[in-house]
Amino acid sequence: MKVIRFHEIGPPEVLRIEEAERPEPSSGEVLVKIEFCGVNFADVLTRRGDPVFCPTLPATPGFEAAGVIAAVGDEVREHDVGERVALMGSQLYAEYAVATCDQLLPLPDDVSTKTGAAFPTQALTAYHLLHTAHNL
Repeated sequence: MKVIRFHEIGPPEVLRIEEAERPEPSSGEVLVKIEFCGVNFADVLTRRGDPVFCPTLPATPGFEAAGVIAAVGDEVREHDVGERVALMGSQLYAEYAVATCDQLLPLPDDVSTKTGAAFPTQALTAYHLLHTAHNL
């Protein structure tokens, strides 16, 4: 599978498309075929080596994405192969990613995976700031 990695801290030019082994879900996990990834400032901070994120090199950015469940591990009862989901996790700039069930958000039929990829971090952060941190 293809994955985006960086082997050194730096500007966007340090990002490289590489080949990696496709992960397999363990018990309680699902494998998601990623269709879209959110691109967030946290990804930029990771690539820049921000101490809050402390990437271990080589590193793959990506904290939110959306796609279709391609496989489920043992003990997974609440999700099925073919289900469209958004997910929060790490190292999601890849064709496939493994996630635990609590990292998944099922996508309604009227929400595209493109929109779903922006939901976990971007939309929920905006909602929190508007309605929780500062009650508008």
